[in-house]
Amino acid sequence: MKAKGRAKGLLTKIHEIDNRRFLGDTAASDIMIDFAAAVKMAELTPLQTEALSMLYIDGYTQQQAADLLGVERSTFAKRAKNGLDALEEIYQYWAFLDEREDAAA
Repeated sequence: MKAKGRAKGLLTKIHEIDNRRFLGDTAASDIMIDFAAAVKMAELTPLQTEALSMLYIDGYTQQQAADLLGVERSTFAKRAKNGLDALEEIYQYWAFLDEREDAAA
């Protein structure tokens, strides 16, 4: 589906998108609102949320974040991947609904 990779793409640009909201970019505001809804719908665990935040908000590498948390890099990587996968599922579901709606129109 066309939504594949959407969550990761948004996370890699999260600071840029967030800053554009304050420059009057209403599309950026919509993206951030949708992203917040996706995070809520994905029901991420606290560990997954922490992993994604450390990687994409704080800018740590997987190894740096793992070291800070006192876990193996593979453990940290699994948390981040599972969180990202959960977000991707939401975006894929939304894309499916959009395609279905377009086909019905």
